Amino acid sequence: MATGYYPDAYAIYRPDIMVEEGETLPYLSYVEHRFYDGDFIYADGNIPEGDNIRKRTVTTGEGDDAVTTVYYSPIWPDDYIFFGQALNYGHVEERKHQEYPSHINKNDERLLATLDGNRVYRAPAYFRSKEMEMVHFNPYAVFAQTKKDDADVIAYKNMTAIDFTGHQDYGYTQGLYTVPANQPNAGKSYFYPPLLDDDGLSEFKNVDLTKNLVVYTGIQTPASIKTDSVVSRALPDVACVETHLDYRTVKAYDKPSDPVHGHWVQWKDGSFVAKNDHLLVDMQDFNAPFGYTFASGKRMWYQREPDLFVDRTKGWETVSLPFETELVTTDVKGEITHFYKGSTTGHEYWLREYAGKKEDDGTTFTADFNNPDADAENSKTVTNTFLWDYYYKNVARHNQQDLNNDVYQTYYESQRTHEDYPYLTNGTPYIIGFPGKTYYEFDLSGEWKDETTAYPGPAQLETPQTITFASQTGATISVSDDELKNGKVTASGYTFMPNYMGKKIEGYLLNAEGNVFDKTDAPTEAVPFRPYFVAGSGTANAPSRKAAQHIIFTSSDTSFAFKDEDPIQEEAGGELTFYTKKRLLGVKSTLHAAT
Repeated sequence: MATGYYPDAYAIYRPDIMVEEGETLPYLSYVEHRFYDGDFIYADGNIPEGDNIRKRTVTTGEGDDAVTTVYYSPIWPDDYIFFGQALNYGHVEERKHQEYPSHINKNDERLLATLDGNRVYRAPAYFRSKEMEMVHFNPYAVFAQTKKDDADVIAYKNMTAIDFTGHQDYGYTQGLYTVPANQPNAGKSYFYPPLLDDDGLSEFKNVDLTKNLVVYTGIQTPASIKTDSVVSRALPDVACVETHLDYRTVKAYDKPSDPVHGHWVQWKDGSFVAKNDHLLVDMQDFNAPFGYTFASGKRMWYQREPDLFVDRTKGWETVSLPFETELVTTDVKGEITHFYKGSTTGHEYWLREYAGKKEDDGTTFTADFNNPDADAENSKTVTNTFLWDYYYKNVARHNQQDLNNDVYQTYYESQRTHEDYPYLTNGTPYIIGFPGKTYYEFDLSGEWKDETTAYPGPAQLETPQTITFASQTGATISVSDDELKNGKVTASGYTFMPNYMGKKIEGYLLNAEGNVFDKTDAPTEAVPFRPYFVAGSGTANAPSRKAAQHIIFTSSDTSFAFKDEDPIQEEAGGELTFYTKKRLLGVKSTLHAAT
């Protein structure tokens, strides 16, 4: 409005050409032609008292030869938009959802910029993949899976990312947005390019889409700066705060306050950057169509409340994450580390990788799951002394002794370094084991009660531990589809698939006991961040094979745990049985007295 200039890409406007009476205006589109001569101001049958805001004047010549011409030109985009639609799907009480387009809402000939406005924007969006699609919304943008109280009306179901930058929108030049060849008007554009049509959001609301919705914004134009500001306020995320300097504990995420409704990523200086920590919410879809890097001091983190805890041969879970994990810790007992090839002690949980077949009888496939390989490029220094401080050292209570007056070990008394330590790798499928009560002070379930130390022993930690996985600060998140494709592990006719989404799969899911992958009888929904097995290579054209009904697992490295009786249960007789396994000396007691 300030200059009366409209870009050639949007409107055919030629103020420098005056038209003689009787001439047509072939160079003007419908909108310019309608407003040009000013007759529109009398459309309501009234003579206006003041000038219309579309009035323009052009003066040519100088002095007595000066000629002033009056004409009218439309306002962009207000005069070019005739229809609108309120797209809130019933999730905004003050504004009724419109099933079909209606007249565009205006006030004093201008588009409404309030909640009552029904202008429709569009932007690239992504639904559980990196394949670009499109969504429509209002300046007060409301995104939900379906219409409120009517699940049959699909709104933005399974949307995992939206891009308010229009990044890599090559659809128009590549013909992706044109009418197919076998349709009327073949080759013509579905709509005026570009795909991104967004003059700046006024509000952003994620009703019930995944809490891991990735929202990309930019700061190149006034409209994009406005959207960037709205999205950054709507998606504050949660910081990963270590609450103990040495233990490196992280508190459990406060779910009732529930501030996570998506993850904001900003396009700046030629790349996507996350300026906040991103809390990856468990069991919620995550799929990043564009990779991004965290700003200095920021990182991605993830928490899990285990459903299972290892008790010898059962109680295993699965895990795959979109970031390399520098820290695995709990809310009370602090940092924990996993065994790896070449390591012997000083670890508090298990991590195993699929290595192919051990046995196969046609019905049951026995998979080899081994420790991760050592990584010569990494070492891990651990300062967590919780076990020593809480169970072993407490001189005031049990004076470092058990019931038989044996002095406790000192391994956990001070800082230690694990050489060649392999971090949990992004996009990689694992089975993971968190110790249960069978493993005494290493228990993370809260069920173990210390009855072996001299009275009075430490108090029982009755609450199950919340496990936190955190990346390095400044970490890079890759394109999810590419990472998941590259991270799968195929061996012996089966593929262990990493997974970040709750999509339906036909394959093998870990059972409720945590000791067998059972074949699904029909397409079954997987759980985000839990890998699964498929028969074949995990591709659409994978060769068929007669698949087993069950996949159980063991290890060539060492036994997962001793397969003998529960030592808590007393048996008749009384003896100590010693036996060996690879790098292990096993002892089984049937004595009635504690030993």
